[in-house]
Order: sequence, then C-alpha cells, then structure tokens
Amino acid sequence: MEASRQSPISNLQLDLEASDVLIDDLTDAEIEAYVATGEPMDKAGAYGIQGLGGRLVRSVAGSYTCVVGLPLVAIHRLLSAAGYTQLTDPTEAYMRWLDSQGKEPLSCPPTFP
Repeated sequence: MEASRQSPISNLQLDLEASDVLIDDLTDAEIEAYVATGEPMDKAGAYGIQGLGGRLVRSVAGSYTCVVGLPLVAIHRLLSAAGYTQLTDPTEAYMRWLDSQGKEPLSCPPTFP
C-alpha cells in the first residue's frame, strides 16, 4: 500500500511582502568604519537595520518588520485567516509600547510596524 502524498496543510496561504530601503550616501570612511564593527559580516544585505546599520538608512517604504526579517502585520493577517484567535495586533502593540515609553511614532518606518 502506497503512503498518502496529500499535504497535511488543507488551506495553504501565501503572501508576499516587499519593502524598499534607501541607504544614505556614504563616504568610503563611513563604510570602512561600519565594516570594522563586524556587524555586517553575518547580515543579509550586509547591514542590520535594527543595529548600527540603522544609522545608514535614509528611509524605509513598506514594512519595517519585513526588513528586520519577519513581516509581523502579514503574519498576523495570515494566522487570523487560518483561524488563530487571541492574537495581538502588531500595530496596536507597537502603538501601546510607544505610549508606555512616552514616545511618538517615527516618520521612518512610514508603515507600522
């Protein structure tokens, strides 16, 4: 008897999240100084927006969390559509955190989170 090849996933959902990151104009000295920190050596794209590399970024258009590595708003939407309940909306959580810190939203990222 042949084993079933049917996927255990009955309702596969796919999503594509794209973000554009604009890196500031940098001098050779600024690039060398950043490389010397060692931070870019284990990063996709050779920078970490959530670390020192964030100082190199002029702007982000799209999802900041996508750039970091996991598009939280898209993941929340997909999990909700799959029937998961009691999830915390990432945008609401971010706004609550800002409020608890006495901070205002930054102009970058222009979309939350």
